[in-house]
Amino acid sequence: MHRSQIIAIAVALVAIVTLYNLPKVIINDTDKNKLSTESTSTEKAVSEAVNISPSDMKKLERLRNNFANAADVKKRCNFADSLAELYINLQKYDSSAAIADKLVLSNSDIATRKTAGNIYYKLYTLAGEPTVANSFATKAQDFYTEVLTKEPDNTTIKNNLAMTYVTSATPMKAIALLREVLAKNPNDETAIFNLGFLSIQSGQYAKAIERFEKLIQANPRNWKAHLYLGIALAESGKTAEAQEKFETVANNTKDPELKAQAEQMLGQKK
Repeated sequence: MHRSQIIAIAVALVAIVTLYNLPKVIINDTDKNKLSTESTSTEKAVSEAVNISPSDMKKLERLRNNFANAADVKKRCNFADSLAELYINLQKYDSSAAIADKLVLSNSDIATRKTAGNIYYKLYTLAGEPTVANSFATKAQDFYTEVLTKEPDNTTIKNNLAMTYVTSATPMKAIALLREVLAKNPNDETAIFNLGFLSIQSGQYAKAIERFEKLIQANPRNWKAHLYLGIALAESGKTAEAQEKFETVANNTKDPELKAQAEQMLGQKK
């Protein structure tokens, strides 16, 4: 497999770095310019306009009502997250973003910033067009930065924030944040994984191999680490070792997406 194909697969898997297992779809032209904080009419018009099944419409109405009438911040955040997730599954990314914005306008609690940041981070991992991805990343950065002023040791937020800088004009911020996480906890699997991914992206395959091997030593069933180790090995010209890693993933993972990627690397049919 050519280098360009291997790197393309690695980049396509960036969403796996997150804790979310979401559909990989691209924001369309009609969606990407509708990020309004005055969301109610926009949400309704968009969600009702195109190919929404009756059952999904019922879910949307129920969640919208629950979100609007939630009695406390925790419930409001939970309903916002569920509603945004449903909009994402329906490929209504503008509506998902609008829910995040409406949530933070409703309450100044740090929990609303955390939820809004997570929604925008999900949207960032899904965006296929760089300008749209960067706009989502910027919003996630704003909210996550607020969270970290109150929760400076929140490693989940810091790991996510780091990855929003990968495609920005300041990618070294990603490295700096991940190193901060590892300074606190040298065995943070997400930070090690993210640094390994960034090493692949920058062509530092020896560093990537070292990081993914460390992850596998700590957690032999981390199949994502096995897959990325295989990619780094393949890029280093160690074809036989790489094939072994891809076979390990294909034969052991329960994640269908991960399995499909491993089989693609092996040249097998999905």
